[in-house]
Amino acid sequence: MCDKELLGKTFSDGVRQIRFSEDFFGGVEVDAEDVAKVAELLQEVDSITAFGEESIRLLSKLYPSVSDAVITVCNVPYVQIFMVLFE
Repeated sequence: MCDKELLGKTFSDGVRQIRFSEDFFGGVEVDAEDVAKVAELLQEVDSITAFGEESIRLLSKLYPSVSDAVITVCNVPYVQIFMVLFE
């Protein structure tokens, strides 16, 4: 997932490059305040790749520890989440 304004853009820091393509990041558009819709969409996933301040802020409402795991890639906030089931 990524912030809407990142779609179609490419960022580089001289070493790494990231392209926010519609093919990978496009799809369902969700209002940044619709926590319930995002929770519903993420119910069946086992990992989340998120870029952008709005996306990470939204994920932080569902998973509070997300804000502790954020790094920056090409000056864009990024977090990777893996769902682990414990029995």
